[in-house]
Amino acid sequence: MSAALRGCAFAMLLALAACGRESAVPAPPAAPPAPGSHASGEAAGPTATTAGAQDPPGAPLAGYDREQVHFSGFGAARFGVDEAAVRRAWPGTLLPETLAGSTLCYYIEQSPRPAGGGIAFMFEGGRFVRYDVFGVVPGLSAAPGGFTVGARAADILASFGSRVQSQPHKYIEGGRYLVLSPEFGEEGRVVFEIDETGRVLQWRVGLPPQVFYVEGCS
Repeated sequence: MSAALRGCAFAMLLALAACGRESAVPAPPAAPPAPGSHASGEAAGPTATTAGAQDPPGAPLAGYDREQVHFSGFGAARFGVDEAAVRRAWPGTLLPETLAGSTLCYYIEQSPRPAGGGIAFMFEGGRFVRYDVFGVVPGLSAAPGGFTVGARAADILASFGSRVQSQPHKYIEGGRYLVLSPEFGEEGRVVFEIDETGRVLQWRVGLPPQVFYVEGCS
């Protein structure tokens, strides 16, 4: 073979080797899609509003103060004390018998009552036996566990398990009462009234049997 032919053959071999090396180099990755977009014909991924979205949990809430709301009473006023002791425990004004009652059983109620809320203290036989909380009351702690009006019944059941007993509501079809027993053997109970949507309508703390009264003093 002449020198010229050997040179051409050598040049062709070099060219073929170069092509092989180029084909072995991986292609650069495709640029990621812009936020919120997806490739044509490709299903959109889940978003915060479409993938198992649900309402925020009803609890726990940071406002729960076990020194204020507890199974033995309200603040320093233990169940069984007189009206004067309850008035000292509540930092505002309380008006007498603003809810249905009599001298045998009556309430004293927060005044002025906040829009959509308020607290009322029940007395029977002259002794403090229960308090009822309506709405979310400024300055008032949540119920044990951090639950307030609007919390989900499912969260209460998940938090307390076997400490909760469910009873049908007397007036609301599909509603119920969730009765929470104390953890350390106190006498009191917490009753959450649950509406037909599974949310807390109001709640109360008190001694049996008064805490189970469904119409105030009866």
